Amino acid sequence: RFYLKHGLQAREFDGEKRELNAADFGNLVHHTLESFGRSAIKDSEDAGEIETYFLTEVRNIMRLRFGPSSSAALAIQIQSAEQRLRWWAHQEVAARQSGWKITHAETQFGTPDHPFTVANCHLTGQIDRIEQHESGLIRIIDFKTYSKFESIANKCLSTLGPLGLKEEEAEWRKIPNQKKYWKDLQLPIYYLAAQTLFPGKSISVGYGWVAPTHASTGLYFWDDIADQIESAEACITEAIRRIRQQQFSQINHKLPFDDAFSSLLGSEHNERVDVSLLAENATLSASS
Repeated sequence: RFYLKHGLQAREFDGEKRELNAADFGNLVHHTLESFGRSAIKDSEDAGEIETYFLTEVRNIMRLRFGPSSSAALAIQIQSAEQRLRWWAHQEVAARQSGWKITHAETQFGTPDHPFTVANCHLTGQIDRIEQHESGLIRIIDFKTYSKFESIANKCLSTLGPLGLKEEEAEWRKIPNQKKYWKDLQLPIYYLAAQTLFPGKSISVGYGWVAPTHASTGLYFWDDIADQIESAEACITEAIRRIRQQQFSQINHKLPFDDAFSSLLGSEHNERVDVSLLAENATLSASS
Protein backbone atom coordinates (compact mmCIF):
# COMPACT_ATOMS: atom_id res chain seq x y z
CA ARG A 1 0.00 0.00 0.00
CA PHE A 2 2.81 2.40 0.87
CA TYR A 3 4.60 1.70 -2.42
CA LEU A 4 1.44 1.99 -4.50
CA LYS A 5 0.52 5.30 -2.90
CA HIS A 6 3.90 6.97 -2.48
CA GLY A 7 6.14 5.11 -4.93
CA LEU A 8 3.82 4.81 -7.90
CA GLN A 9 1.54 7.73 -6.89
CA ALA A 10 -1.43 5.42 -7.55
CA ARG A 11 -4.86 6.83 -6.77
CA GLU A 12 -8.34 5.38 -6.88
CA PHE A 13 -10.55 6.85 -9.61
CA ASP A 14 -14.31 6.83 -9.37
CA GLY A 15 -15.93 8.31 -12.45
CA GLU A 16 -19.36 8.05 -10.83
CA LYS A 17 -18.49 9.85 -7.59
CA ARG A 18 -21.16 12.35 -6.59
CA GLU A 19 -20.03 13.29 -3.10
CA LEU A 20 -16.91 13.68 -0.98
CA ASN A 21 -15.51 11.15 1.43
CA ALA A 22 -13.70 12.30 4.57
CA ALA A 23 -10.32 12.48 2.82
CA ASP A 24 -11.78 14.45 -0.10
CA PHE A 25 -13.36 16.92 2.31
CA GLY A 26 -10.07 17.40 4.13
CA ASN A 27 -8.23 17.91 0.84
CA LEU A 28 -10.76 20.54 -0.22
CA VAL A 29 -10.10 22.56 2.94
CA HIS A 30 -6.34 22.01 2.69
CA HIS A 31 -6.17 23.16 -0.93
CA THR A 32 -8.19 26.26 -0.10
CA LEU A 33 -5.91 27.19 2.81
CA GLU A 34 -2.82 26.44 0.75
CA SER A 35 -4.04 28.75 -2.01
CA PHE A 36 -4.79 31.48 0.54
CA GLY A 37 -1.34 31.10 2.10
CA ARG A 38 0.23 31.89 -1.28
CA SER A 39 -2.20 34.62 -2.29
CA ALA A 40 -1.80 38.39 -2.43
CA ILE A 41 -4.22 38.81 0.49
CA LYS A 42 -2.54 36.40 2.92
CA ASP A 43 -1.69 39.35 5.21
CA SER A 44 -5.25 40.72 5.18
CA GLU A 45 -6.93 41.67 8.46
CA ASP A 46 -10.35 41.90 6.83
CA ALA A 47 -12.45 38.85 7.70
CA GLY A 48 -14.94 39.60 4.93
CA GLU A 49 -12.22 39.73 2.30
CA ILE A 50 -10.76 36.44 3.53
CA GLU A 51 -14.19 34.77 3.62
CA THR A 52 -14.86 35.83 0.04
CA TYR A 53 -11.53 34.37 -1.04
CA PHE A 54 -12.23 31.09 0.74
CA LEU A 55 -15.72 30.67 -0.72
CA THR A 56 -14.58 31.54 -4.23
CA GLU A 57 -11.73 29.05 -4.00
CA VAL A 58 -13.98 26.25 -2.69
CA ARG A 59 -16.48 26.77 -5.50
CA ASN A 60 -13.75 26.89 -8.14
CA ILE A 61 -12.20 23.65 -6.88
CA MET A 62 -15.54 21.87 -6.79
CA ARG A 63 -16.59 23.15 -10.21
CA LEU A 64 -13.36 21.84 -11.74
CA ARG A 65 -13.85 18.44 -10.15
CA PHE A 66 -17.60 17.90 -10.41
CA GLY A 67 -18.80 20.35 -13.03
CA PRO A 68 -21.38 23.15 -12.72
CA SER A 69 -24.12 20.97 -11.18
CA SER A 70 -23.93 18.96 -7.97
CA SER A 71 -25.92 16.36 -6.07
CA ALA A 72 -27.85 17.30 -2.95
CA ALA A 73 -25.26 15.49 -0.80
CA LEU A 74 -22.41 17.37 -2.46
CA ALA A 75 -24.20 20.72 -2.05
CA ILE A 76 -24.50 20.07 1.68
CA GLN A 77 -20.81 19.18 1.92
CA ILE A 78 -19.84 22.37 0.08
CA GLN A 79 -21.95 24.41 2.48
CA SER A 80 -20.27 22.66 5.41
CA ALA A 81 -16.79 23.45 4.08
CA GLU A 82 -17.78 27.06 3.46
CA GLN A 83 -19.16 27.46 6.99
CA ARG A 84 -16.04 26.01 8.55
CA LEU A 85 -13.87 28.35 6.48
CA ARG A 86 -15.99 31.36 7.43
CA TRP A 87 -15.18 30.61 11.04
CA TRP A 88 -11.52 30.04 10.17
CA ALA A 89 -11.30 33.43 8.47
CA HIS A 90 -11.53 35.03 11.91
CA GLN A 91 -8.61 32.89 13.07
CA GLU A 92 -6.55 34.32 10.22
CA VAL A 93 -7.44 37.87 11.23
CA ALA A 94 -6.58 37.22 14.88
CA ALA A 95 -3.21 35.76 13.87
CA ARG A 96 -2.29 38.73 11.67
CA GLN A 97 -3.35 41.19 14.36
CA SER A 98 -1.22 39.29 16.88
CA GLY A 99 1.90 39.70 14.75
CA TRP A 100 1.96 36.33 12.96
CA LYS A 101 2.71 36.27 9.22
CA ILE A 102 2.40 33.35 6.81
CA THR A 103 5.87 32.57 5.45
CA HIS A 104 5.35 29.13 3.86
CA ALA A 105 2.33 27.18 2.58
CA GLU A 106 2.65 23.45 1.81
CA THR A 107 6.43 23.65 2.03
CA GLN A 108 8.78 20.71 1.58
CA PHE A 109 11.37 19.63 4.13
CA GLY A 110 14.27 17.30 3.57
CA THR A 111 15.21 19.07 0.34
CA PRO A 112 18.77 19.17 -1.06
CA ASP A 113 19.11 22.72 0.30
CA HIS A 114 17.87 21.71 3.76
CA PRO A 115 18.50 17.98 4.20
CA PHE A 116 16.82 16.28 7.16
CA THR A 117 18.22 13.00 8.44
CA VAL A 118 17.54 10.75 11.41
CA ALA A 119 19.78 7.74 12.01
CA ASN A 120 21.49 8.45 8.66
CA CYS A 121 18.14 8.12 6.91
CA HIS A 122 17.08 10.96 4.63
CA LEU A 123 13.51 11.96 5.47
CA THR A 124 11.25 14.16 3.36
CA GLY A 125 7.79 15.57 3.88
CA GLN A 126 5.48 18.53 3.54
CA ILE A 127 4.26 20.99 6.16
CA ASP A 128 0.85 22.62 5.71
CA ARG A 129 1.89 26.05 6.97
CA ILE A 130 4.75 27.88 8.66
CA GLU A 131 4.17 31.25 10.32
CA GLN A 132 6.66 33.62 11.87
CA HIS A 133 5.95 36.16 14.60
CA GLU A 134 7.33 39.67 14.44
CA SER A 135 9.44 38.69 17.48
CA GLY A 136 11.08 35.89 15.48
CA LEU A 137 9.15 32.92 16.90
CA ILE A 138 8.25 30.14 14.44
CA ARG A 139 5.14 27.99 14.51
CA ILE A 140 4.28 24.93 12.45
CA ILE A 141 0.58 24.35 11.71
CA ASP A 142 -0.95 21.12 10.45
CA PHE A 143 -4.58 21.60 9.39
CA LYS A 144 -7.18 19.05 10.46
CA THR A 145 -10.87 18.68 9.68
CA TYR A 146 -11.70 15.98 12.23
CA SER A 147 -15.31 15.66 13.30
CA LYS A 148 -14.03 15.10 16.86
CA PHE A 149 -10.72 16.02 18.45
CA GLU A 150 -9.79 15.64 22.11
CA SER A 151 -6.21 16.83 22.48
CA ILE A 152 -2.81 16.65 20.79
CA ALA A 153 -1.58 14.31 23.53
CA ASN A 154 -4.38 11.84 22.82
CA LYS A 155 -3.73 12.07 19.09
CA CYS A 156 0.00 11.37 19.36
CA LEU A 157 0.25 9.25 22.51
CA SER A 158 -1.55 6.19 23.82
CA THR A 159 -1.81 4.84 27.33
CA LEU A 160 -2.21 1.35 25.86
CA GLY A 161 0.15 -0.67 23.72
CA PRO A 162 -0.12 0.84 20.20
CA LEU A 163 -2.06 -1.10 17.58
CA GLY A 164 -3.28 -3.52 20.25
CA LEU A 165 0.23 -4.87 20.92
CA LYS A 166 1.25 -6.44 24.18
CA GLU A 167 3.32 -4.22 26.46
CA GLU A 168 6.57 -6.13 25.90
CA GLU A 169 6.12 -5.91 22.11
CA ALA A 170 5.60 -2.15 22.25
CA GLU A 171 8.45 -1.33 24.62
CA TRP A 172 10.43 0.50 21.95
CA ARG A 173 7.53 2.93 21.52
CA LYS A 174 7.28 3.64 25.23
CA ILE A 175 8.19 7.03 26.72
CA PRO A 176 10.72 6.48 29.54
CA ASN A 177 9.26 6.60 33.04
CA GLN A 178 5.72 7.00 31.71
CA LYS A 179 2.87 4.66 30.86
CA LYS A 180 2.52 6.20 27.43
CA TYR A 181 3.42 5.00 23.95
CA TRP A 182 4.03 6.83 20.71
CA LYS A 183 1.32 6.18 18.14
CA ASP A 184 1.68 9.23 15.85
CA LEU A 185 5.06 10.86 15.21
CA GLN A 186 3.95 13.47 12.69
CA LEU A 187 4.34 16.53 14.93
CA PRO A 188 7.68 15.41 16.42
CA ILE A 189 9.02 14.89 12.88
CA TYR A 190 7.79 18.37 11.92
CA TYR A 191 9.47 19.81 15.01
CA LEU A 192 12.79 18.13 14.22
CA ALA A 193 12.58 19.10 10.54
CA ALA A 194 11.80 22.73 11.43
CA GLN A 195 14.98 22.86 13.49
CA THR A 196 16.93 22.23 10.29
CA LEU A 197 14.96 24.94 8.46
CA PHE A 198 15.22 27.49 11.28
CA PRO A 199 18.33 26.72 13.36
CA GLY A 200 18.41 28.52 16.68
CA LYS A 201 14.78 29.65 16.48
CA SER A 202 12.10 28.97 19.08
CA ILE A 203 9.61 26.59 17.42
CA SER A 204 6.11 25.46 18.33
CA VAL A 205 4.00 22.85 16.54
CA GLY A 206 0.30 22.13 16.58
CA TYR A 207 -2.97 21.65 14.75
CA GLY A 208 -5.22 24.16 13.08
CA TRP A 209 -8.60 22.54 13.63
CA VAL A 210 -11.03 23.70 10.94
CA ALA A 211 -13.80 22.26 13.04
CA PRO A 212 -17.48 21.48 12.52
CA THR A 213 -18.42 23.96 15.27
CA HIS A 214 -17.50 27.59 15.80
CA ALA A 215 -16.52 27.03 19.43
CA SER A 216 -13.99 24.29 18.57
CA THR A 217 -12.39 26.05 15.61
CA GLY A 218 -8.90 27.24 16.45
CA LEU A 219 -5.22 26.53 16.98
CA TYR A 220 -4.02 23.81 19.36
CA PHE A 221 -0.31 23.71 20.15
CA TRP A 222 1.75 21.09 21.91
CA ASP A 223 3.31 23.28 24.58
CA ASP A 224 5.68 20.71 26.08
CA ILE A 225 6.79 18.88 22.95
CA ALA A 226 10.42 19.80 23.67
CA ASP A 227 10.21 17.62 26.80
CA GLN A 228 9.18 14.63 24.67
CA ILE A 229 11.34 15.15 21.60
CA GLU A 230 14.28 13.01 22.76
CA SER A 231 11.94 10.06 23.28
CA ALA A 232 10.26 10.71 19.91
CA GLU A 233 13.59 10.79 18.09
CA ALA A 234 14.60 7.52 19.74
CA CYS A 235 11.33 5.96 18.57
CA ILE A 236 11.87 7.23 15.00
CA THR A 237 15.43 5.87 15.06
CA GLU A 238 14.22 2.44 16.19
CA ALA A 239 11.48 2.42 13.54
CA ILE A 240 14.11 3.13 10.87
CA ARG A 241 16.32 0.35 12.22
CA ARG A 242 13.44 -2.13 12.11
CA ILE A 243 12.59 -1.16 8.53
CA ARG A 244 16.22 -1.63 7.50
CA GLN A 245 16.26 -5.03 9.22
CA GLN A 246 12.91 -5.87 7.59
CA GLN A 247 11.26 -6.48 10.94
CA PHE A 248 7.62 -6.10 9.96
CA SER A 249 6.03 -8.36 12.57
CA GLN A 250 4.07 -5.42 13.99
CA ILE A 251 2.24 -4.51 10.80
CA ASN A 252 -1.11 -2.93 11.61
CA HIS A 253 -3.82 -5.28 10.32
CA LYS A 254 -6.53 -2.68 10.83
CA LEU A 255 -7.01 -0.94 7.50
CA PRO A 256 -7.82 2.78 7.28
CA PHE A 257 -11.45 3.67 6.64
CA ASP A 258 -10.56 5.17 3.26
CA ASP A 259 -8.29 2.36 2.03
CA ALA A 260 -8.12 2.59 -1.76
CA PHE A 261 -6.27 -0.67 -2.42
CA SER A 262 -8.43 -3.36 -0.82
CA SER A 263 -9.67 -4.44 -4.26
CA LEU A 264 -6.04 -5.12 -5.25
CA LEU A 265 -4.55 -6.41 -2.02
CA GLY A 266 -7.47 -7.78 -0.05
CA SER A 267 -8.18 -7.10 3.59
CA GLU A 268 -4.98 -8.66 4.95
CA HIS A 269 -1.47 -7.56 4.00
CA ASN A 270 -0.28 -11.13 3.29
CA GLU A 271 -3.21 -12.27 1.14
CA ARG A 272 -1.66 -11.26 -2.18
CA VAL A 273 1.88 -10.21 -1.27
CA ASP A 274 4.73 -12.67 -0.76
CA VAL A 275 6.72 -10.92 1.97
CA SER A 276 9.72 -13.17 1.30
CA LEU A 277 10.16 -11.40 -2.05
CA LEU A 278 10.77 -8.15 -0.19
CA ALA A 279 13.84 -9.66 1.49
CA GLU A 280 15.04 -11.15 -1.82
CA ASN A 281 14.69 -7.82 -3.65
CA ALA A 282 16.36 -5.95 -0.82
CA THR A 283 19.34 -8.34 -0.95
CA LEU A 284 19.64 -7.90 -4.72
CA SER A 285 19.47 -4.10 -4.36
CA ALA A 286 22.11 -4.09 -1.67
CA SER A 287 24.51 -6.17 -3.77
CA SER A 288 24.01 -4.27 -7.03
